Order: sequence, then C-alpha cells, then structure tokens
Amino acid sequence: TNSNMDGNLFLYDEEKRYCAFQTGSNNEQVVIYIPGLTDGLLAQGFLPFLAKQLNPEGISLIQFIMSSSYGQYGTCSLSTDVEDIDKLISFLIERKKVKLIGLIGHSTGCQDIVTYLKEGKHANKICCAILQGPVSDREYMGMYPMTDTINKQAENLVKAGNGWHFMHPKMYSVPITASRYYSLTGKMTPEDMFSSDIPEPTLKQIFSHIKIPTLWVFSENDECVPATIKAADLVKRIQNNVSGCQVILLPQETHQIKDPALFVQKSTSFITSEFFGSY
Repeated sequence: TNSNMDGNLFLYDEEKRYCAFQTGSNNEQVVIYIPGLTDGLLAQGFLPFLAKQLNPEGISLIQFIMSSSYGQYGTCSLSTDVEDIDKLISFLIERKKVKLIGLIGHSTGCQDIVTYLKEGKHANKICCAILQGPVSDREYMGMYPMTDTINKQAENLVKAGNGWHFMHPKMYSVPITASRYYSLTGKMTPEDMFSSDIPEPTLKQIFSHIKIPTLWVFSENDECVPATIKAADLVKRIQNNVSGCQVILLPQETHQIKDPALFVQKSTSFITSEFFGSY
C-alpha cells in the first residue's frame, strides 16, 4: 500500500490548533476530504492515489483534523462538524485565495456533506461533491445485539433534557454522550438519512436542497450494510430521489475501498469535468 503523502501542513484554526494537510501546490482549486467516524489524516487508503491523479490536473487535496476526529466523535455532532468545515473553508478562501471547492466524504462524512450543503456558511461555494459509502449508521449499529437497549436509554436521557450525559463506558468503545449515540442509532434523527426503510417521499425531502452535481459511490460488499439490504436497492433509492446525481456501484468492493483504481478514476473524471467542463 502507498501510505506516504507529501505536502503542506498548516493551522486553519489557530485558537484550537487544528491543522489541515494540503497535497498539491495549486491553491485555486481544491477538494476537501471529509472523514468518517474514527478517521484522522491518511485514514483511507485511496487518498494518496486520489491526490496523485488530481495534482497534475491542478487540483489540491485537503485533509483536516476536526473536533470529531479519531475517537472524539462521541462528544461532537453534525453541527460541530459543519462549524469546523466552515472554519477551514473561510481560511482557504481568505488566506489561500481558493476559487473552486469540491467535497469528498467517506461514510459519516457523507452525512456531513448533506448537512453542510444545507447549513454551511460557504455552502454556495461548493461546486460538486462525492459521497463514498453513504450508508446508514442506524442500520450498521443495529447489527450489534445491545444497540436497541442502549438506544432506548439514550433516547430517554435526550427526552429528559440530559443528552449531554455520557453513556456507560461498558456500552460503547469511545466516550459518547446520549445525544450523539441517539443521533447515530435513532430513527429519523438528523443523522438518519441513508437508512433503507426511510419512505421515498421523506428521502426526497431530506435531499431536496442538494442543487450541485453529486457522485454517489456504493460498494457491492459493504460490510456496514446488513445482509438483508441489497446495495443495488440503495443505488436505486438515491437515483430516484436526488436531483442531478450520478450513482455508481463498485463491484466486490467493501466499505473501506480495498482496490482504489476504479474509484479514483471515476472520482477524478467527475471532479475535473465539474471544475473545468468536459475536455
């Protein structure tokens, strides 16, 4: 595996000392990678390959540390992620004079993208987005036997106004508040946007604000999707309910992309055609 990346490390939030890492020297066109839960820098094996394809096209790839990086997501929310993305984009526009911005999200990072396009201060500056592994945290966590019980406890705490309480350490692998746990496992919470049982009219509503071109990338053998749910059905649901989207299904691929060639090729051609027009 190619796990080296050269580039420029900089602080985008001086107050919190949060840094971002830029691969490629072009400041005018950037793609920002938005990580999934437990991710930090270099978290996905496809990133060095993607940077290698984008850089010669004059596009830089940016990864960044956010409040929810690594094991810290249990005390954060989609709103804190949106704030961090706002800070980063403000820095890129003001200090690096960035002109074109694309987003690429992995897993829960896809929830961030959908939310950012609705609530982000710079949402109107995003010209395209790629959502890789946009699958349901509720259905994934539902595969674990204790989830229902813990979810009930979390829901009760939230409804009693005690969402800031931490769940018992034996219940979950990282410190997590009742509100974040419930947000990830509850039905129709703000984070519940990719579940296979959401009625299609509701789905259409959830994604109705997305006006930019999006590329949705599903994996045929995504282990975070329960066996009873077919990836092809998830593909159809997005095709039917997101306007102006392209959807691809990677054959035999898993949640963390093992063989990046096809994904990187499709992503690069999508980004370059949205940034520069087809050529």
